[in-house]
Amino acid sequence: MKSRDHLHSHNELPGMLDLIIPAAFDEISEIVSVKSPDHTILFYNRAGYKMLGLEPEDVIGRKCYEIIGCPTFCSNCAGARVVITKKSDRAESYFESIGKWFEINAMPVCNKEGKVIFVLEILRDITNLKKLEEQIAKYEAQEVPTSRQ
Repeated sequence: MKSRDHLHSHNELPGMLDLIIPAAFDEISEIVSVKSPDHTILFYNRAGYKMLGLEPEDVIGRKCYEIIGCPTFCSNCAGARVVITKKSDRAESYFESIGKWFEINAMPVCNKEGKVIFVLEILRDITNLKKLEEQIAKYEAQEVPTSRQ
């Protein structure tokens, strides 16, 4: 018979997840954010705090839009749409305060009744991609002389 000492009871799982999930999220290079439906920040991974140049105590409990210097949530906020539709959504946003573009993938976390209780967002810095797209657009807009024979 195999030893099952390494298996933990189902009751211990929530406590273990409280340790495992933040540790796993901190190893992800993209920014991971957990917010309440009203845009209150509950968690960022290490990449999020690094991007913001802030510590958790400076961020947790504040509105996400306040952190980036806006008076209200972004006009194309994927997180706001997720709360309404209860379906994953995506947006691209420029955060002027830090001079970066982000692809934002937002996912709802619902309770048993189907109410959105958290919004999970993964932000990927796409600033270099946007700069490249801009360079391509400028190049294509230039008149390229044709050779005459």
